[in-house]
Amino acid sequence: MPTGVLLFDLDADPAEARDRAADLPIARRLCEVHLGEGLGVPQKSRRADAMALPYRVETSRGRLDPQLKRQLEALGYLSD
Repeated sequence: MPTGVLLFDLDADPAEARDRAADLPIARRLCEVHLGEGLGVPQKSRRADAMALPYRVETSRGRLDPQLKRQLEALGYLSD
């Protein structure tokens, strides 16, 4: 484990008295990955919003199972 890495369960330990990094290595690594992504690309969410283009799925190009089509419409992925 890298030195200086601390992980606390703030719900159970709001005073941050017990380091859980050694007990929860997967959670520690996941936090490291997310922190690294956030520090490496701080404007990531803003850029993603700017690059997102609205598009429409055309159901006439292929054959969809009627049940799948109803489920996708219920989720808002398809419209009439």
